[in-house]
Amino acid sequence: MMSAPLDIADRSMTGELGNALKAVLSNGDKVFAMDVNGGFTTITLTGGSWDTAYTFAEGQGFFVQSASGATPRFAGPVGNDGSASRTINPGASPTSGRWNILGLSQGKTLSFATAFGSFTGTPTANWDETVSDLIVIDQGGGNWKRVMRTGANTWLDLDTFGTPTFSLAPGSAVYYFRYGDSTLSINF
Repeated sequence: MMSAPLDIADRSMTGELGNALKAVLSNGDKVFAMDVNGGFTTITLTGGSWDTAYTFAEGQGFFVQSASGATPRFAGPVGNDGSASRTINPGASPTSGRWNILGLSQGKTLSFATAFGSFTGTPTANWDETVSDLIVIDQGGGNWKRVMRTGANTWLDLDTFGTPTFSLAPGSAVYYFRYGDSTLSINF
């Protein structure tokens, strides 16, 4: 799971982002983009070109499936100047939720507090993690870090039961579970 690690203006698969991915991936490798409805669009590299026209939203994460395990490298302007925002897709009703994939670091390592400190709207907060907003981070090796929005409107690291103190590296992406059906976007 990853995201564009820089402030790339052309995030289309036929533009700067797609070209950076093609430079290290091979025919048959795939990119999976999560759709607003929770499904996925599969984009396959075939004959040196992407088989599906797709443009990623700023801050949208994705999966790369590469037979070689190659990791793309990016060059370009550093973002995280506070001018970008990403809509976090809500559930279909007040008592449901929806998963999102977010990639907020555009060339700078961000503390958790910086990455998740500015919203338009209010994250759903509750002492029951099944009815609150939740951030889940793949740490590799089958290990996951979960952070929930508590009833006190603060973030709680469920590994340490304290305030999250870790950082997000450029290009990293996280799962964000949005509980409820109210509008929310994150600013970065």
